[in-house]
Amino acid sequence: RRSRRLGSTPMSTLPRDDGFAHDLAVLHGREDLAAARTLALALAERGSRLAWPPGQPPLGGQLDDQVARSRWVLVLWSSDSRRDPDLLRRAQQALQRHALLPLRLDPGSTHPSLAGVPEASLCDWHGDPHDPAFKALLNGLQPLLAPHPPVAAPSADAVSAEIGRAHV
Repeated sequence: RRSRRLGSTPMSTLPRDDGFAHDLAVLHGREDLAAARTLALALAERGSRLAWPPGQPPLGGQLDDQVARSRWVLVLWSSDSRRDPDLLRRAQQALQRHALLPLRLDPGSTHPSLAGVPEASLCDWHGDPHDPAFKALLNGLQPLLAPHPPVAAPSADAVSAEIGRAHV
């Protein structure tokens, strides 16, 4: 099967209670922490529920659990991070469930085993949240990460009718 393209399934079309605790997990190598933090903060400001605060992933097995409980997994690839076997393993797990969103920070930095997976590029981005390429990425991700619609409270008439049926 193919991975989903960016923007192929708007979050608003998914059921509200789809079993995911988080909209997004942002995975990265140590050297890409500043880029990951900027990206995660910008996504959080747009209403995305992140699996953990930027730069503060859970420890040990909790990390894998939180990634599995995230609707989408955004992996930042750089020439350094592509040598990280744990990052690759988690990216492949996300790909298996069609939840992987790879992001290249360097030219040619996506791992070879992920060839053919649609990706986005921020190769010329230097951390500026106002950069046009960065804004274009956020706009491309927005349909996938749209805030959840609020659950409407039932009307007083509906509650009264339900109570009346219960006492019949």
